Amino acid sequence: MKNIKIFLLVVIIAGFAACNNQTQNEEADLSVPVSVIDIKAQSIQQFINTTGTVKATYETEVTSEMAGVYKLLVNPVTGKTFKLGDRVKEGQMVVHFDDKEYVNNINIEAKKLDLDISETNYEKQNSLYEKGGVTQSELRNAEVQKINTQSAYEGAMLNLAKMDVLAPFSGIIVDLPYYTPGAKLASGQAMFT
Repeated sequence: MKNIKIFLLVVIIAGFAACNNQTQNEEADLSVPVSVIDIKAQSIQQFINTTGTVKATYETEVTSEMAGVYKLLVNPVTGKTFKLGDRVKEGQMVVHFDDKEYVNNINIEAKKLDLDISETNYEKQNSLYEKGGVTQSELRNAEVQKINTQSAYEGAMLNLAKMDVLAPFSGIIVDLPYYTPGAKLASGQAMFT
């Protein structure tokens, strides 16, 4: 019986030893290979090729307000006339219309001269009014004439400015209809998008 107890004790100890070895082997098998590198600053270059549709934040079709002889202007960046894909800045002139008859009818120089004369006349009438040389009615008439000539001059300047087609905001030209240089176009035609 003593032999049986010793035998059982040896079997139990051998069993514990075997279980202990199996746990160590499992722990050894669970280790993950790791590599270590030094960290240093460098740029990351990653390219993605894809196909898609680009939607503009702002888009508008610019039309002509005046009729006249069409002239597509030269892009100052490229030295060639504007074309699709060219960048434009807000307020940059892209197209100009020539209409000598219209410009002649505006008669800007005469309107400027009328304005100068009416301003001088008003100042003279005002000076005389302060000294009692003219009535208030005459002063008011001079003031009305000054306001009318100033309004006529500013209107002529606005009409003259309509001969230039400007970019309403900075962007890229995505549509530029072809018109023969020197062709006479009617007002309201699309100039560019």
